[in-house]
Amino acid sequence: CAPRGPMLWILEIIMENKEKISVLIVTRKRTPYLINTVSTLINKTDDLKNFEIIVGFDPDDHVSLKEFEEFKRGNFKNIDIKIHVFEERHGYGAHEKYHNEMCCLATGEWLLIITDTCIIHTAGWDTLVREKYKNKFYVIRGETINLKNWLPGYPIVPKKWIDILGRLGGPITDLWLGVVAYELGVLITEPSFFYTHLSVGIKGTAHHGQENYKFWEQREVWEKEIKILREYMQSINQAPLVYDGPRPY
Repeated sequence: CAPRGPMLWILEIIMENKEKISVLIVTRKRTPYLINTVSTLINKTDDLKNFEIIVGFDPDDHVSLKEFEEFKRGNFKNIDIKIHVFEERHGYGAHEKYHNEMCCLATGEWLLIITDTCIIHTAGWDTLVREKYKNKFYVIRGETINLKNWLPGYPIVPKKWIDILGRLGGPITDLWLGVVAYELGVLITEPSFFYTHLSVGIKGTAHHGQENYKFWEQREVWEKEIKILREYMQSINQAPLVYDGPRPY
């Protein structure tokens, strides 16, 4: 092999130091939506070398798993897409169990948590995150085009959050993340990050509003997590933000 010049060495170091982004998708019996979500996501991503997708399937959802594996082999050969099958089915009301299991499999510095019915509209969203939020400990909230809600419905979370707490959150993932991040002073709205929440109106999909009591029953737990994360923020000298987004709970 020919010797590499100094500029090539510098370029390689820069590439190696780029933050990796992991996308977590929980799916069930909606393969056409899943394929659309993954395809659009890939088309909107700049750096596919520092990027991975982890798709989680229920253990009894054999048809969807087979359909997606076949499509993946024919269309996503050069994309890092990992397929994870959960040991048990938890159901819609316990999404946090899926998320907590999947986030521990992620290898990126940032985690984007979406569903199989999420359509990302922002081209180069990954470059935006890397350049604007490098070395920041924020939970990034995007703007939902077809649904007004203060919650970080499809949040971008620093992997350090999981490294510190050992999990993403408790009951009702977006509510848990939203309240903890808001109280902590790390919830931030990125006005350039847009997506559509296609499951609004899809038959068989219900909002978790009726399940919110599960979150409030664990107030002592999330208040403890806030204290733990606040200690970390103090260790890195990051001052709390004043959240300027929609009024929360």
